[in-house]
Amino acid sequence: MDGYFVEMLRRLKLTIKQKADAKTKYDGVAKILHEHFYQNQYDGSTKLLIGSYGKRTNIRPPTDVDLLFRIPVEIYEKYVQADGNGASQLLQRIRKVLADNYDTLEVPKAWGKVVLVTTGRGKHDIELLPAYEVGGGVYQIPNTSGRGGFESFDVGADFSIVNDSDRLTSGKTRQLTKIIKRWKMLHSNIAMRSHEIEGYVAEYYDNHYKLGEEWSLTVSKFFTWLSLQSGVKTDASYIDTARRRANKAYKWQMEGDEHEAQNEWFKVFGRAFPAYSASKNTIFKLTNQWPSEDEQFIENMFPVKINSEISVSINATVSKKGFMTRSLQDFLSRYNNQIPSGATIKFSVDTDAEGDVSYFWKVRNFGEQADEKGKLRGQIELRGSSISEPTLYVNDYHYVEVYVVKDEICIAKHSTTVPIGADDI
Repeated sequence: MDGYFVEMLRRLKLTIKQKADAKTKYDGVAKILHEHFYQNQYDGSTKLLIGSYGKRTNIRPPTDVDLLFRIPVEIYEKYVQADGNGASQLLQRIRKVLADNYDTLEVPKAWGKVVLVTTGRGKHDIELLPAYEVGGGVYQIPNTSGRGGFESFDVGADFSIVNDSDRLTSGKTRQLTKIIKRWKMLHSNIAMRSHEIEGYVAEYYDNHYKLGEEWSLTVSKFFTWLSLQSGVKTDASYIDTARRRANKAYKWQMEGDEHEAQNEWFKVFGRAFPAYSASKNTIFKLTNQWPSEDEQFIENMFPVKINSEISVSINATVSKKGFMTRSLQDFLSRYNNQIPSGATIKFSVDTDAEGDVSYFWKVRNFGEQADEKGKLRGQIELRGSSISEPTLYVNDYHYVEVYVVKDEICIAKHSTTVPIGADDI
């Protein structure tokens, strides 16, 4: 089932546009504050991403970006020594600067330790934390509670929980954290917070990390382990449900029923978990064997929200001198399940999707011949409702995939395999 989890992890990444939106927002806020508090030109050095974005454990859809802004020493000293609630005074000053100079959906709000900058529904909002850097990753931050004041915040220690574990697990800590955050996202009543999930995952891997372990077993074991932790009593029923479903999914997988396993994982992770595909694990293994630097994934370009009510398929016809033009399936049935090299295949999409839709195509080759020629491919391109491709590289498995995109969302997709043989089949 690794192929399913790898695709889900791609779906949990921000799209290219979402990443650009986040950067535009946090750079815009930081630049305005820098110009207010400093005389030199803004170069990004006075900002620091913290929270899930800073630790790179964030998932989509977009959420608040936690942004730390480094204030000058004279500003810190002014408000730490102020009469009354200096922490509140600092936040209110920042709130007014942003209200006067930054385009927001709502007037910025200041409370507790941060200023919230709301930019619009479906976009990134910014939680701005002003801080004075003491050294060694430690900051003094405002806290308006009670009489107000400043307290210590060890950003370095917070980061090291994820960073240290992730180095030891070769990136698995961040990936498992994202997987578990996706589960939590489906249950608004779960009390467990983002940093607590990061801590639990790091703690689990301290004693249970195994190189090369498949995702279905790891996730099943993690939920079992999590259900035994004393600090999760409030969320016990949700965790136990996830544990039972994960264990059931792994049992189905071990019995060879990948379809039923996928159904159980879908109950745990919702629509982020890919639909059943008989070829998914084959493609996953071939992609690992023949990696392409050019390969792109639709999940990185658009949110993928497959509409089960929309049908989509690929019609393909094969033509070559000396052969009668036939459908791809007819050709395969007549000629030993292979298409001769030097032929041309016309692929066209057949769908009942309505309205203004776009068709993006991906052609992915595998095998030694394609690799030697630098033609493993895998780019995703906007190409219309039909494309024509030559058959050039002998291998039992290549594939072509089409994506139906509407309103910047991938609503349907379909793929077809293309086995290519020698000229004399």
